[in-house]
Amino acid sequence: SLHLPQGLLFTSPVHCYRDFAMCSQRPSLSNYLKSRNVPLTMAELAQAEINGTSTDFAVDTISHKIQVRTNIPVSSAMKYRFAFEGYNFGVNAPVNSVVVGATDPKLSRVGDFEYYGWPEGWDKQTTIHLERGIEGIACYAGKPSSTSSSPSSQKQNVVCFELSAKSFARVGFSVSAWFMAQGFGGRHEPYVQFVHQDARLV
Repeated sequence: SLHLPQGLLFTSPVHCYRDFAMCSQRPSLSNYLKSRNVPLTMAELAQAEINGTSTDFAVDTISHKIQVRTNIPVSSAMKYRFAFEGYNFGVNAPVNSVVVGATDPKLSRVGDFEYYGWPEGWDKQTTIHLERGIEGIACYAGKPSSTSSSPSSQKQNVVCFELSAKSFARVGFSVSAWFMAQGFGGRHEPYVQFVHQDARLV
């Protein structure tokens, strides 16, 4: 219940969902190339030889990004905090990154905190990286999941994150979420979907 307005301190506690999702395994090299439907360049073939193509993970000269789709509607009024924690063997570094943001019809950009202000020392994307396992997080509006089993069944766009690093080979991390108060998503059940590709989910 930290960081709440005094009037909400005892009536609307923060809801925390620790490690509610784990990053999916990187696709195999052969399946990734089939979905890409283009041949490897000479530089990629050389790097594949260096990395070793017998592993079950995609060669990371091809993709350095992971798209994360949530079930937070961009037109809702929510304040959220997501934490990514784990280890990225591709860069031999822990994963420890945090992103905070807000959704509101009045905001000009998804995740934009300018309307509310953001913590000193954070960037405009309101992200902070305590380790270098993830080097960048960009927030954007993406299409909801088309799978019927997904809680994200609404037709409007949802909040998505684009994670970037020099390599995501053998990466593993969990996701935790915090929602500020009952009136700002405190009762929201979080859901995320991981997509290992460079292209955004738009």
